[in-house]
Amino acid sequence: MSAPEPGTTSKWDHVGPVTEGDLVPLPPAYDGITFKERLIRYNIEVANHAKRKKLALQSCHAKVDEFARCTADHGFAGVWRCKQLNAGMNKCISEEVARLKGDEPEVSGAPK
Repeated sequence: MSAPEPGTTSKWDHVGPVTEGDLVPLPPAYDGITFKERLIRYNIEVANHAKRKKLALQSCHAKVDEFARCTADHGFAGVWRCKQLNAGMNKCISEEVARLKGDEPEVSGAPK
């Protein structure tokens, strides 16, 4: 795996933008599946969740930047002073992840 480009915030940012078409469809859930099938389904769900989260961060970019600026301006006190911005950012991200998840089937046998 290559190293992240300078200026990126995480090791996955260099991959590029994610689109809704990148989500891998889950196979239909059914009982009596093998451990290997459960593991595959779980890995698909984990990958899809990561992609949904990255899409949500892209959609909520303005709120994320606003919160980042607030915490940068206030340092450690930003934990208290930027509570409302943090709540707004978290709400935006969780709503966007839920919207992207839509009615995907649950992963049968995935650990909770």
